[in-house]
Amino acid sequence: MDDIYRQEQDDLNKKKDNVARKRESELNDIRKVLSSAYGRRVIWRFLSAAKLFHSTFDGSSKTFYREGWRDFGLFILNDVNEADSEAFYNMFLENGKPLANETGGDR
Repeated sequence: MDDIYRQEQDDLNKKKDNVARKRESELNDIRKVLSSAYGRRVIWRFLSAAKLFHSTFDGSSKTFYREGWRDFGLFILNDVNEADSEAFYNMFLENGKPLANETGGDR
């Protein structure tokens, strides 16, 4: 019985290690993108399109559409902050304007 338990624990630990390695690889990819000015501009553009700091509610079904964009923007922002806690601040300084002033269609 102990052998079965040990094997299950080993399998679980291997899975956890694989997940951790994959996540670290993803964060390294994001760090690489953030290490260049053009990479930060692209990320800033995505965050601007997501309208993170805008209200999504307008009383119509477009609210759901806009909230989907905003949720994806929050996903990107979370990864950016996890990869480099200073990156968002630096992007803000480089772009010289808050995301709330961005325009870009009906999102």
